[in-house]
Amino acid sequence: MTLKDKNDVKGASGGYWYRCSRVEFVGDAVKWELNPQSRYSFFDAYVKKPHLQFIEAKDDDALRNFVRAWGPLYFSIPWESKWGNSHPIGNYRNERDKLIAYVQLLASVEERQKQRYALTQWVEVVHKDGNDNVALSGVRQALHIPGDLLLGFDQSFRAWLERATSQQIESAILAVVPQLSVLSVAPLRFFVDRVGRRNVVRAELGLDSLSEALHWMVWQDYFQKRPYRFCEECGSVFGIRGGYKRKYCPGPCAHRKAARESYRRKRDERKEERANVTQKTR
Repeated sequence: MTLKDKNDVKGASGGYWYRCSRVEFVGDAVKWELNPQSRYSFFDAYVKKPHLQFIEAKDDDALRNFVRAWGPLYFSIPWESKWGNSHPIGNYRNERDKLIAYVQLLASVEERQKQRYALTQWVEVVHKDGNDNVALSGVRQALHIPGDLLLGFDQSFRAWLERATSQQIESAILAVVPQLSVLSVAPLRFFVDRVGRRNVVRAELGLDSLSEALHWMVWQDYFQKRPYRFCEECGSVFGIRGGYKRKYCPGPCAHRKAARESYRRKRDERKEERANVTQKTR
C-alpha cells in the first residue's frame, strides 16, 4: 500500500479520528474531551509521525501530550465531546510498551547484538498482554523449546531465552517476525457500494482504532524502506527521520556523546601540552 491509496484506508466513523480539546490525568485514568471539529485521517497523521511520538513517550507527561495531540487510542462514539470519557493510564503505558517491543523486534533483524534483548522484551510484553498462547506457542513449537505448548510463556521459555545461543536467538527472531503481520490487527474488508444502477464490490483496509493505525504506520515505514535503529548511546529504538541514518535517538544522547568526545580531545590536548613542556624543561 502506498500513499496514493489513502481513499482505501478507513478508520472509525468514516475514516477519521478526532483530537482532544482537553486532556487530564486524574488519579489512575486518562480523561479527555473530544473535539468534533478537529478530525484527521490515517495519512494526515502518518506524515506527522504520531507513531514515533508514541514510541518516544517516556513518561506520563509525554503520553498526555500524545493524547492531547491525537486523541485517545480507542473510543466508541467519535462525535461525543462531553468531558468525562476516560481510560486507565495503564492501558496507554501497555500499548506504548507493545509498540516499542514490536519495533525493537523488527529493528533487531539487522542488529544481531540486540536480538536477545529485543526478543526477551517482546516475549515479556506479549505475555503481559495475555495473548501469548497463539503467538508464543508457534515459536515454541518451531524452535523445540521444552514445556507445554499450550502454556505459551513459562519458566522453561524464560530459561531458554537466557541460555540460547546467538544463532538460536536469531532463528527465533526469524520465526517471530512473520507472525507480526498487520493483518492480525487490522483486517482487510470488502464493501458493496451502489454506483448508479450497479452494485460495486470495493476492498478497504479497516482501521478501527488509533492503536491499530500506529501499528500500520510502522508497517508503512518498512514498506517505504524506513527502518528503525537502536541508539548507540542509550540503546532505545527510534525511527529514521528525513532519510538521514542517525546513530543516536532524538534527545540528549547525541549531545552527551559530542560532549564526551570534546572533553576527551581537550584532555588529550592538555596531556600533550604538559608532555611538551616537561620535555622542553629537561
